[in-house]
Amino acid sequence: MVCLVMNFSGITQVEIHRESAVTGTLQIIARITPDNINISTSRIKLKTGNVTSNSALVHLSFANQVACEDSGPYHCIVTGEWVSNATLRLDILRKPSKPSLTLSRDIVEDNENRDDLPFICQGDVGFPAGNLVLDSNFTSNFYPNTTNNITISEETCRAYQKVTFYYAFSRDWHGKEIRCSAVNNQSLRQDEIPPFDKQLVEVVPASYCPNLERGQYYHPYNCTNFIDCVGGKVYVGVCPSNLCFGVYETSQCNYCTLTTCNTDIVDRVCNGSDAELVPYTSSRCSMYVNCTERLVRDCPQNECFDVLKKKCPSWFPFIPELNCSVTEYGIGSSATILCAVGDVRISSVIATVRPSNGGEIILFYVTGVLQPGVLNTSHTAKLTLSGTGPNQTLSLEIHRILCNQTGQYIINVNSNISGVINLTAMADVPVITVPNITNENGTLEIRCRGHVGTPAKQIFLEVQFYGNSTFQALPAENKTNTISNDCNNERETVFTIFAMSYWNNGTVRCSVRNDDNNILSSEQRMIIVVKSSVTFEPSKREAYIGDNDLSMTCKVSSHQNLRRVEIYFESSSLGTKEIIATVEPQLNVTYMKGIALSQAVFMKDNANVTIVFTYNLTCNDDGIYHCKAVGAANFTSSITLTMSSEPEAPTLTLSPWIEENKTTFADRMFRCAGMVGRPEGLMLVEANISGSFQRYDFPSVINNAQVNCTINQSYQFYYTFNMSWHGRDIRCAVKNARNNQTKWSLPKTIEVVSENYCVGKRNNPFYPHPFECTKLIGCNQDKISAINLCGPGLCFGVNQTTACTYCNNQNKDLICLPGARNY
Repeated sequence: MVCLVMNFSGITQVEIHRESAVTGTLQIIARITPDNINISTSRIKLKTGNVTSNSALVHLSFANQVACEDSGPYHCIVTGEWVSNATLRLDILRKPSKPSLTLSRDIVEDNENRDDLPFICQGDVGFPAGNLVLDSNFTSNFYPNTTNNITISEETCRAYQKVTFYYAFSRDWHGKEIRCSAVNNQSLRQDEIPPFDKQLVEVVPASYCPNLERGQYYHPYNCTNFIDCVGGKVYVGVCPSNLCFGVYETSQCNYCTLTTCNTDIVDRVCNGSDAELVPYTSSRCSMYVNCTERLVRDCPQNECFDVLKKKCPSWFPFIPELNCSVTEYGIGSSATILCAVGDVRISSVIATVRPSNGGEIILFYVTGVLQPGVLNTSHTAKLTLSGTGPNQTLSLEIHRILCNQTGQYIINVNSNISGVINLTAMADVPVITVPNITNENGTLEIRCRGHVGTPAKQIFLEVQFYGNSTFQALPAENKTNTISNDCNNERETVFTIFAMSYWNNGTVRCSVRNDDNNILSSEQRMIIVVKSSVTFEPSKREAYIGDNDLSMTCKVSSHQNLRRVEIYFESSSLGTKEIIATVEPQLNVTYMKGIALSQAVFMKDNANVTIVFTYNLTCNDDGIYHCKAVGAANFTSSITLTMSSEPEAPTLTLSPWIEENKTTFADRMFRCAGMVGRPEGLMLVEANISGSFQRYDFPSVINNAQVNCTINQSYQFYYTFNMSWHGRDIRCAVKNARNNQTKWSLPKTIEVVSENYCVGKRNNPFYPHPFECTKLIGCNQDKISAINLCGPGLCFGVNQTTACTYCNNQNKDLICLPGARNY
């Protein structure tokens, strides 16, 4: 941390105060006066501490790694003829670490988990404290009932949060994931992914118990749990620690070490089997596992699973796919998807949509012994089973199709019978927009607009050149802009064409391809190309500030129905756009102040107009000038005018205090100053330390100010000189940004006062400077305490005095003029 004070009168001390954001305490950690330095804490060390009567430079750094208590505001308070301060705030950040997510062991379809078996997300959320966020890959609207607490450790800048939550999962959640993320916007970069932990949700179906007697049964997914069936309802039981349920086919908890019980039952049952369907447990022969879907299921009517054939009894038919059709579809209308099921005993139906914009959504999931009638309904769709025997039909009615409802619909019966159909939105006939007349060798913009359907179809431009009998598609690279709005993908595509003579009398149309690859085409429009020419020529494309002889000439030829010529200006500095001259065939002329009409000749469809700037040009005249010919069509020619100015030779001012191994004071720096021109030139410093002048990059401070359309630059620099610099010259230089020509200041010699100058000298107020009689040196305890300048026209030590007096009072042996060396 650096506190820099300049041009402050009568400084007596500089104090650095720390206001801890953690403990809320205020502490003075450093006090520096011209005679004393006091650091009150071991956590801070002083790198630089210079304080004079009117300037100060205090540079502090931390002795060790920063800690939590180091955060908060730091104040630099300066005391002198008045009191002033500046504040710097330091924030200590810590990234969050990966949280841990523990799922409840009580996850039953449509039942909220028990209070004693909650879901838990916990972990370090960083500092300043972030928060834990819960989400899933099933729905973005995952907002469980939560209770949470957060603990902040001030010593380690660490915040620890624990979130306990409860939720009632539907069967649709099975196989989905929950994620717990630690989010801290203060300590993560924008491109960093928050640390997270995710777990798989496995939902015990509510239909597990209705056909079972009261008792305890295997948990379908976790052998350390069990299912307690009471009155047809499902309750989850938990074995004590290190115990598993059903060891050796017993209906009780026993030591897990006595069996190869995997925590995940599905993994245990399916491991090593290449079959899709495998038996679940011998204690209930109707149960089997679908290893592909990771689901535990029952054969209908509690029939035993056929171990040899790896399926339920043979009366359960297998049909590879459903025969589905759609009766009506279109954005804003309703659609009904009909699927012929046949003579199948239906135990489950899943209706899924894969929208054309990506993802997958389960509309309905129905299980059990299904009878004809409405199986399920929502505000957007209804699922119905009708008919019996060989004529069963499933119908999925979608109410008023929206954008995100177009796509692929999948009807799945009994997990192995599927039907697929696509819902799309049709394209419309596009509309074409073409200019009435186009200038030869100019740009021609043709716009195609219309609904291209969902999923989006291709929109393109076709052209039939004069004399040809067929249309051909324009290459796609001519497209310059495409917009897409609303559900039907309304698009506008702009085709930009270089209109050459062979486009004249050609015909164009916009076309869109629909699902059947048929072409929907707009009306046909003819292209009319005229041979018009507009040129705009200035006497100069680059002008200097102060010029007053700039002229511009606009020439128009073969311009059909020419009505007027407009000249307008776009300012690059002011951001304005204005007409500066308008000339009509009857020589009716309007122009702004400072512009005069030098020449205006109008003939039929031709013009020659010249304007002259009658004032001294400024930087505000920098920009783009346009000449626009207005007629049956409007054509424009443009030129860019750049305003320049030459830099001036800079001036160099040396620091009055140049002491061996002493850094230049902030209020007594070296200074290059001058006009660097327009565009802004480069100001630099050159030194002959190696025998010839070369660029030398001193630490510097640069300030710019625009004066009369050019840049007045002040280049202040500082350095720690050793005695090898004594007698070397430095100079300032400015390089012209346009042609790299350089202008230099007069060189000046670096004269370094030895750091041992005061050794052996008494603590007298002042001694003569060894090189400049207009300066004086103060000594204190063998060290240089000051190097000062005498006032204007004054010299030090005239007539052996120890004060500054008029230079013309010296004796004949002392030649001392203001600024001259004393040899």
